[in-house]
Amino acid sequence: MKTSYHPAILIAFYLNCLPDDLLFKIPRATKYDWLHKNLSGCFGFEWYCHHQHLFFTLEQVATNKRLLRINLALFRIIAIQKFIEKYAAQIHEKIFNAAATVINNIKKVQLIFGLAFVLKLLRLSYQQY
Repeated sequence: MKTSYHPAILIAFYLNCLPDDLLFKIPRATKYDWLHKNLSGCFGFEWYCHHQHLFFTLEQVATNKRLLRINLALFRIIAIQKFIEKYAAQIHEKIFNAAATVINNIKKVQLIFGLAFVLKLLRLSYQQY
């Protein structure tokens, strides 16, 4: 019986970010075929080659836990910015505990970047914090 693989498994394999437990379950012959398959005739191969540097960055983020934590912290900062923009009036009027939500999220991110850098990214002064 031939095993079919989800496209995400193939993508993760080619980006070299497939978890070891899954990688060990794939037969050696299958991995060999994937590594030696001529991809130049595949749809999207030119696009992939043109954007390969982005995939390399994704590979680095996926395999490096510190980079992954930094990436998640940056996403949290973006979410904080959007929250501040959306609920500026509620934060100013101290309604719905919105300010506490912002402060709580800033405290989580400051563990990664430090308070001064987080406030700089959010364009907040220490007094506003």
